[in-house]
Parts: sequence; structure tokens; C-alpha cells
Amino acid sequence: MSTFIFILMAAIVLAVIAWQSKQMASDAYPKAGTAFAFELIALLGLTDWENGLPSFTEEEQEAIQAGLDRFQRDADAQMGGSAVFHPDVAPLIQRKIGAEALKDLASEDDIVDDIFAVDDEPPWRWRERVSTYLKAWTISLDPMILIEVSGLLGKAGHKKEAKDALNVVVSHFKGYAPRFFGGTGRGNAATAQVIFRAMMRMRTL
Repeated sequence: MSTFIFILMAAIVLAVIAWQSKQMASDAYPKAGTAFAFELIALLGLTDWENGLPSFTEEEQEAIQAGLDRFQRDADAQMGGSAVFHPDVAPLIQRKIGAEALKDLASEDDIVDDIFAVDDEPPWRWRERVSTYLKAWTISLDPMILIEVSGLLGKAGHKKEAKDALNVVVSHFKGYAPRFFGGTGRGNAATAQVIFRAMMRMRTL
């Protein structure tokens, strides 16, 4: 297992510890999201989780490594040589890339709107895809991941759980958004857009 996978595991352990401790109001979103993830893991009997901590499949590790390699190549090309990142910044970059790689793997190249299309049968490998989505969310806390996984759950017949995923975003993301967006000026508009999208998706279930 690569060093980056161990970094991800450490980050997830810290997230679980934070969830189990007393939280400030702004931490309601990660707390609610983690509780939702734990309940879903138990309900679906996802086997690559133990005590709330994931084990990464070979396919997931390969996707993460491919994302990191691609980012490094792009950075090297921009710098005209070997790009080196500050130790304080590198873990944040790695987590973002890892989460994006897992999200892309879970979506299996679906257009986001296609995830919500009506289907006669559950999507291919939907349980494995849900598990990968949850790992991506645990790393990044990206609300769009919960919106996407809700579509997958809805298509698989788990409409209550799909609504629960969306409710985490609608009810709790606003207080956490300044931290998620790093205090940027676009935070308010982006937050409203994310919550609006979750609310619109909830109406389709």
C-alpha cells in the first residue's frame, strides 16, 4: 500500500475521532455526514469497512495513484521541470486529488444527470460504487459527492437513504461551507448553488 493511502487512512481516523467528540455548530455537517455513512455501511453490509474505517481496493488505489501521477506530470510541464510542493500544502493537494479520483471511479464516467435517470434495474456494481463514493466523501467532505451518491441510491431502490444523503447537505452544509470553501468570496454563491441542487434532487425522489 502506498504512502498516500496511509495518509488517507490517517485523515479518516482523525475525522472519526472528531465526529465522536463534542462538535461546534459548524461541525454539524461532517458529524451528520459521518453518521449517515456509518448507517449506510451497516445497512448495505459493505465489506470494505471496519469500525467505520475503509480499506481501499486495488482498483481504488490505482485510480488514486493515476490521479496523483497525472497531477504531477501537469505540474512538471507548467514548471518546466520537477515540481515540488510545500509540505504544508502537499497533503491538501493529495486529499483533493484522491477524492476526485474516487468520485470519478464511483461515477464510472456517468454524466451526473444520468445518475438520476429512471432505470428498470439497479446500476451495475452499485454497492461497490456507493462504498467508493463514501470513501471519497470521507476524504474531502465534498457535498456534491453526497448528491451524486443519492442518485445512485435512488436508482437502486433506496429512496429513503437517498433522501437522507441529500438532507445532510440541505440541513447542515451551510454552516460548514466557509471552511469547505476556504473563506473565499465565492463561498456564499457556491453554497447556495449546492444546497439548491440538493433540494431540486430531493423533489425527484
